[in-house]
Amino acid sequence: MKQLILHKVTENREKLTVLFDQAIVSGVNFLVGILLARLLGVESYGVFALAWMALLFASGIQQAVIFAPLYSLLAKQKESGKWLSNLLGLQLIFCALGFAVVMILSSVVIYLNPEWDLAGINLLLPVLLSVYLLNDFFRRVSFVKHQPQHVVKIDLLGYGLQPLFIAGLAAMDELSVSTALASILAAQVCSLLLAWKIQPISASLTSVNELVGEVWGYSRYLLGTSVLQWFSGNFFVLSAGTLLGPAAVGAVRMAQNIMGLLHVLFQAMENIVPVRAAERLHQEGFEAMTLYFRNTSLQAVWPTGLLIGLIAFFREPLIQWVYGAEYLPYANVLAAFCGIYLLVFVGTMARFIIRTIERNQLIFWGYVLTTVFSVTAAHAMIVQWGEMGVVLGIALTHVITLSLYFYNLKTTLKWNLKSST
Repeated sequence: MKQLILHKVTENREKLTVLFDQAIVSGVNFLVGILLARLLGVESYGVFALAWMALLFASGIQQAVIFAPLYSLLAKQKESGKWLSNLLGLQLIFCALGFAVVMILSSVVIYLNPEWDLAGINLLLPVLLSVYLLNDFFRRVSFVKHQPQHVVKIDLLGYGLQPLFIAGLAAMDELSVSTALASILAAQVCSLLLAWKIQPISASLTSVNELVGEVWGYSRYLLGTSVLQWFSGNFFVLSAGTLLGPAAVGAVRMAQNIMGLLHVLFQAMENIVPVRAAERLHQEGFEAMTLYFRNTSLQAVWPTGLLIGLIAFFREPLIQWVYGAEYLPYANVLAAFCGIYLLVFVGTMARFIIRTIERNQLIFWGYVLTTVFSVTAAHAMIVQWGEMGVVLGIALTHVITLSLYFYNLKTTLKWNLKSST
């Protein structure tokens, strides 16, 4: 029995290491969310969440134009080293553009909302965004090279230092929205220095025109999808901040932070499943890829369902223990998010399939539909039902996209399997 266990651990060492790393990332994000929610208060935490949404928006675009091609196209490159160097050059250009755009937008927001706790954010947030995105690039390269042990080292610095810095600021009574962002920046700078040492890739722009063409051909739908996805899901949150105030945003983010426990599994899948699926497709064919997706889905659905069930059942004591009695009125919001995350799991697997078979336009059109729905329905739903209107709107966006995905994938997969056979 002992030898069997050791054999299984050795055989699945990479997967276990990826899970461990995602446990670090998600665990720290969960802890930081708790610390900031408790120490900043509901309204300031809502302001922090709104500022953080800019980074999430840029990260989503990076996922589309940098990481999706990295995962799916590197496997078929003859000169992978040169291709990675050019991709790093493209990454640096992306970081510079993100810095400029966020600096301008944050300055405008500060001007329009002088009463919000935003002092210094127009400088801190652009720098943090650039460092965070560049650090994430080196993390993903380590995953693609099947070196997750390097990512663990990187994330122990980039994430492990964050709660220590925040707790130190709180002890000195210096914690605010801007100092919280500064503490995260300091941790990410330490992590980036280590990441660049571990993956010493030299940036190159020698073939950037060719790379841009290749990346654009693969990611054009994913890029539009990323922008639409951000607005379709976050438009309800932004509208809640406008109509109900920052406290409503803080309440929604509280529930999302607890559900973030599931990101340990989802992010591990993101770093493993697309790469493995692409390898199956290019090396063994369409039928092998389909079998891989089926087996992976069956393996992942059990831990996902169990964790969601536990959160839903123990939601009230969980909220009181983690955030305090002040957040108990939002227990129903958390229960609703448990249902939403079942849809998130199914949608995640569906998007992996779509990306692997290069039918990315389906994701794009799905978010076109949900963006139109969000823009037209958010105001009325939030005015009518408050925070629950936000949750219901987010749930309906997932229902709309899943309906489109499965309607199209049913025909596509059946046709390709028949052709493969």
